[in-house]
Amino acid sequence: MKNILLLLSVFFLLSCEKDRVELDSELDRLATFRNLWEAQDIDSYEMVQEVSCYCTTDFTVPKRLSIENKRLVAVNGGPFEEQFSYEFLTIDEAFDFIEDRLLQQPASARIFYDGTFGFPYSFYFDMDFRLADEEIGYSFSDFYISE
Repeated sequence: MKNILLLLSVFFLLSCEKDRVELDSELDRLATFRNLWEAQDIDSYEMVQEVSCYCTTDFTVPKRLSIENKRLVAVNGGPFEEQFSYEFLTIDEAFDFIEDRLLQQPASARIFYDGTFGFPYSFYFDMDFRLADEEIGYSFSDFYISE
């Protein structure tokens, strides 16, 4: 019986260590790409954001975002309305969002980064496999630098 308990304890410790290593390596990847993004010194850009979640169509339909001086200024060509700020992420906010979710140790995470500019162009989190409807993903496309 003691051997079984000892074996289970070792297994538990090793599995926790594996999770810690995966989290650390994902946070290291995030830091590497954030540094690449920041080195580009891009303050103004446009991109299309699409959200994947169990949400209303208004929330998930792709939207063109215009960012000037690192601030969202327009959505689909119209002025940005501050009361809807939770719907949109700038690239800097996306890095913060990803870091926050990683630190919460999600059940599943998929993150893809642009190799040229460093920004995350697709990321998805399932925080708990046992819960339905809490998964969320974002994708950014049609990125271009504006002046």
